[in-house]
Amino acid sequence: MAMNRKKLAYAFIIILLLGASTLAFLMSSESKGQYFKCDTEVYFENVASHSKIEGDVSLMLVSDNIGMLYVRGVLNKEGVNYNVNRKIYFNYGNKPYGSYYHLKKIGDENYSTANSAPDALFNELIFENKQELYLSITPIGNGGYELREMIFPIAICASKRM
Repeated sequence: MAMNRKKLAYAFIIILLLGASTLAFLMSSESKGQYFKCDTEVYFENVASHSKIEGDVSLMLVSDNIGMLYVRGVLNKEGVNYNVNRKIYFNYGNKPYGSYYHLKKIGDENYSTANSAPDALFNELIFENKQELYLSITPIGNGGYELREMIFPIAICASKRM
């Protein structure tokens, strides 16, 4: 009788360990599948304000609905060049928006030390002074994606899944 209880206890422990391992594996593979990084070169020009930006942009979405846009390059306003090296952090979600992600800015960091682009000018040119935007990410094959939003008329980027 004591031997049967011991076997039952061991079987119960093994089942619990297998269940915990399976759950950990599923959670790990799900979070890995949700990490997304997409890199592109951009050139935006605002003719009305005589300003433009040229540089590299990385868009990152991670599984806990936090994302980052990393912009490096040169912003030009009426012939004056400014350095841009910024990380913009945002919350994102795609419910109930279907193929569009709702992005809401939550903060940013400016890493330019010399001749940095003024915040107002950067936000006007890149985000049209919006705090929230909607972005569609459409696969186009071979690791490429098309990004669409009002501020991104059409941008193509290369994805790196990790």
